[in-house]
Amino acid sequence: MPTDAPSHSRQPRRATSAARAAGVRAVLALLLAWLPLASFALDPRIPFRDYVLNNWSTAHGLPQISVESIAQDRDGFLWIGTQNGIARFDGVHFQAYSSERTGVDTSLVVAAWGDASGAVWFGTSRGLLREREGHFEQWSIGGVNAITGGPDDAPVLATNAGAGIWRGGVLHRLSGMRGPFFAVLRIDGTTWAGGVDRLCRNDAAGTRCFALPGASSRRVTALARAADALWVGTSTGLLRFSDDHFDARPPIAQLATTDVQALLDDRAGNLWIGSIAALYRRYPDGRLERIAKDSFPANPWIEALFEDREGNLWLGSRTQSLYRASDSWTRRYGRDAGLADPFVWSLAPAPDGAIDVGTNSGLSVLRDGRAQVLVPGAALPNPAVYDLYRDAQGRLWIGTRGGVALWEHRHLRKPAELASLDAWQIDDILEWPRGTYWFGTHGGLFRLQDRILTRFGPANGGALRVRALLPLAGGALLLGTEDGVREWRDGALSTPGWAAPLHGHFVTGFGWLDPHTLLLTTLDAGLGLLHGGRLRMLTERDGLPGNNAWAVTVHQGQAYFSSINGVWRLPLPQLLAIAKGAAPERVDADAVLTGNNSIGDEQRTRCCNGGGGGRMLRDGSTLWLPSINGALALDLAAVRKPSPPGTPHVERLRHAHEWYAANAHVRLPRGERSLEIGYTVPYLRNATRLRFRYRLVGYDNDWVNAGTRRTAWYTHLPPGRYRFEVEVHAGLGKWSVPARLEIDLPAFWYEWRWLQITGATLMATLLLLAVRWRLHRQALQQRRLEALIDQRTEALRRANERLRQANDALTAESLSDALTGLGNRRMLAQQWHALRRETGLAVVLIDLDHFKRINDRYGHSVGDVVLREVAGLVQRLKDPRDLALRWGGEEFLLLLPDADTAHALRVAERIRLAVRTQRFHDPSLDGVQLTCSIGVSRWPLLPAMRERDLGGAIELADFAMYRVKSQGRDASLALLPGAHATPALLTAPAADIERLVSTGVLRWQAAD
Repeated sequence: MPTDAPSHSRQPRRATSAARAAGVRAVLALLLAWLPLASFALDPRIPFRDYVLNNWSTAHGLPQISVESIAQDRDGFLWIGTQNGIARFDGVHFQAYSSERTGVDTSLVVAAWGDASGAVWFGTSRGLLREREGHFEQWSIGGVNAITGGPDDAPVLATNAGAGIWRGGVLHRLSGMRGPFFAVLRIDGTTWAGGVDRLCRNDAAGTRCFALPGASSRRVTALARAADALWVGTSTGLLRFSDDHFDARPPIAQLATTDVQALLDDRAGNLWIGSIAALYRRYPDGRLERIAKDSFPANPWIEALFEDREGNLWLGSRTQSLYRASDSWTRRYGRDAGLADPFVWSLAPAPDGAIDVGTNSGLSVLRDGRAQVLVPGAALPNPAVYDLYRDAQGRLWIGTRGGVALWEHRHLRKPAELASLDAWQIDDILEWPRGTYWFGTHGGLFRLQDRILTRFGPANGGALRVRALLPLAGGALLLGTEDGVREWRDGALSTPGWAAPLHGHFVTGFGWLDPHTLLLTTLDAGLGLLHGGRLRMLTERDGLPGNNAWAVTVHQGQAYFSSINGVWRLPLPQLLAIAKGAAPERVDADAVLTGNNSIGDEQRTRCCNGGGGGRMLRDGSTLWLPSINGALALDLAAVRKPSPPGTPHVERLRHAHEWYAANAHVRLPRGERSLEIGYTVPYLRNATRLRFRYRLVGYDNDWVNAGTRRTAWYTHLPPGRYRFEVEVHAGLGKWSVPARLEIDLPAFWYEWRWLQITGATLMATLLLLAVRWRLHRQALQQRRLEALIDQRTEALRRANERLRQANDALTAESLSDALTGLGNRRMLAQQWHALRRETGLAVVLIDLDHFKRINDRYGHSVGDVVLREVAGLVQRLKDPRDLALRWGGEEFLLLLPDADTAHALRVAERIRLAVRTQRFHDPSLDGVQLTCSIGVSRWPLLPAMRERDLGGAIELADFAMYRVKSQGRDASLALLPGAHATPALLTAPAADIERLVSTGVLRWQAAD
């Protein structure tokens, strides 16, 4: 029997033959779009813990924490139904659709399904909703508990009043299916519906219902077909139905009484079972896996399971919001594999195919997936095994964060000739030539030859932190240091001429791309390509995912890089072409493993870290990587190219504080000429790799590279007709088909062309008459004015001279910085006489991180805005007695009278957190997060040095700030005199800081 009419302002349009034909074409297009993706699914051979797991909640834009339904529309957007609204997800942002925005009730959405025409259907406790092109319609037909696709792409509904097909705005109930139904599934023309104590089947022969075995009042909650059987989830257990009867015994004993909330059979044959207490997976071979709490939250209350077109598994949780499990090419070996300490620093090949694993607490070996401790940390010079190196004799050299040990024939020994290395962190070990060993350390370069250890350092005697070593032809050695590149030749160190761009940058490693092309990785400057004596740098501006890389290896035409944020790769031919002089628009970087792999706020992978030559190990097609949560094995043979994104969508346009739907053509009213245009593209696998570019045809001369930004801004546009175009690519080097939007900006009456021509002609005539009259007047006044000119010129010269002298005096007396209003160095000199009467001062030195990037990217005017606003933060957060100075560039100095170090660190932390959360007023900085590094010291350093050590205190604060920079920035740290401090510490070079700390002359103090 037909149901009631819809309760909404727009009546649904009657379908015509043309519309039906368009619907058929849409179905075919959707099927064709799915065909190449049919092989994508979660690999059943991979443990759940190794899938890439992501989590989104209300903090990311979901309207409510409880996710109860999930669907995907024709374009690829994911639709999420919650208890308090609906959201659309493009892979990055959630677009919420509340009741206030849509005009219909979008709460308590328990079912969702997307049809081939582009509409999405939702079931709620009060009725049925349909979304199409941003518009919502509602039918009040009572509770709709489940939706699936039916004949001719019509939705099949399970409702409180029965099961039926929705056509033409009415529900046509299936015969014999009255009463409440809570689950529906359609297979090969047969409709299955589950209600209370019954499972019903409707096909060409009619309807037949089957009683559920066991206890009464048993509600069917979910249906799925897997392994040629129908799986029936109920409120009191999981059942299996085949050959018109239920199994006599529970098919899975562990789930015989479980309240099953959701079922999903994915394309790989996995059967996923969601419940309140846990998530389960039944493998194609019948094995059952209860997902462990270290891989997924306990008591997740899974209410929705969905597999998207790329094979990602989406899980809706009542308590944990939305999760996505994606296929992974990585295996993680941590505590579950027997690794006593999952904080891994280094890796090295071991005999018999095993892997030696250096952790923060000693040395272990990983063999056949199980780890065993070889050397406990207490037996080593330092527990942290920072680098591992196996020499030509098969011996394993163990470089720690304080010295070297040797593992030989399953025995550990500490060579006496290497005792002096105990003071230094060992960053890289190399045997070259055979029998000669090189050690790159925090204390410089060392060579062990004929049992004699020799140290090589800079001419000034300071320590050079050597992070990477590479032998060169002719007996030379290349050094990657924290201050660029050095070359060792014939016992002396020098800087190659080609390495000038790397001065001041942290060089982390080397790798040969071919016999003539060397690649250099850095911590903060991108990649360096050396070919023919010329160095070319690649950075984020060229399309790299970041400027950090730890190590590189080449495999089957791809260069793989490990970094702080994961693993990414570049085509080897492209790198070689760039090294030889080619200039691509952007490099084709492809993310292979990202650090965004988390359970809630806890990252599961946290790749990649590591030390020295042990940062990366390739064993055939397996790439081994250290991480904070274990050793990672990346299967390079399994890595596939990312699927290309579809056509982007221009979603909305803002003009004069009003939002407009971005249809094909928007004509705007007269008014201001500033536009804000929002665009997006659905991409659910890893949207961080997407890059956009746009242009306003008729205004822009070329494409504007927007990176990951999904908004375009234009101001003060002239009137006219424009076409906005936006394209996207996913690191494959090929831009998508553009999305287009026609925009009309009408002119004001005074901008009409004919009126402008008439006015110009009239103005020209009047101007000509005025010029003739003016020339006549000038002739009459010229003689009188000439007499006055000489007199006034002399008077003006004297006045200018007095003004210049006054300005010089004012400049000389100026004590404040013109840009920020803070004091300058002259103010410090003026007030020092009063300050040195204080019992003591805390010295706080603040340096903005990566400030050069803001100037380079947004311009110096925007950089000035940042400096002014940061100066304002410092002024607001300091005490009235404190002296705030702009010390130079992006550095600020605070002097805190009568303040101890703990108070100074608290002030530093307040300033650091305020800078990190500051939202700058310049619109181009929207979304930009700025951080700062802060060093702290105190004056006087020693009681006897009050008159001459303010500079020394500032220098110690600078050393502390530099250490923060080298350890990742965005932190505060104090460097203070230790128990054994003497006046000699004022003359100590920067390279001796760690040695002075180890001997008690200086000490570090971190914020609480």
